[in-house]
Amino acid sequence: MSTQNKNKDHASSTRIRMLVYFVAFVFATSTFADVKKEYEVKAAFIVKMVSFITWPESTSAQTKDISSERLTICIADSKQASRKFRDLLLANGVLEKHFKVAPLNDLEECNVLFVSKMPKREYLHLLSNIESLGPILTFSDSPGYARQGVMVNFYTEQQKIRFEINWNKMKSKGFAISSRILKLARIIDGD
Repeated sequence: MSTQNKNKDHASSTRIRMLVYFVAFVFATSTFADVKKEYEVKAAFIVKMVSFITWPESTSAQTKDISSERLTICIADSKQASRKFRDLLLANGVLEKHFKVAPLNDLEECNVLFVSKMPKREYLHLLSNIESLGPILTFSDSPGYARQGVMVNFYTEQQKIRFEINWNKMKSKGFAISSRILKLARIIDGD
């Protein structure tokens, strides 16, 4: 077997193993006791989910593959969420390798945007600002925001955190996501 085939097999088995962990995480997500735990769970979801998403062709080759370049996760409107993301990434040793967490100062730096509990008018303004920028994968945890254009939105069901995906929005921006992840999500028709 050639080195190239071995590398493909290794990459494929790594992706499958990550998917198994992600699925187990989704179904084993325990009831969150407080806001701190809630943001830990959401941060973990985002970190895991990003590895199952392919960036649009217009994106640089390095950014399309998180193993070769750090993605910048920008956090809008929540210091606690920002702290939780940093803590989680540092604890798991992935911050330096794959991600950096940045405040929402320069949208052009963002690859991933998490909008947490932002009032609708501010959110819609922020969303209109990112429309003209390169592809930014958007996440939120506010009711109804998936229908308003966020690509992945968290919601609580029976005291567990779940997620919904605005598949039309993701496709229109050129993102692709594993069909296995889509099966776990509630699919929303929206912008």
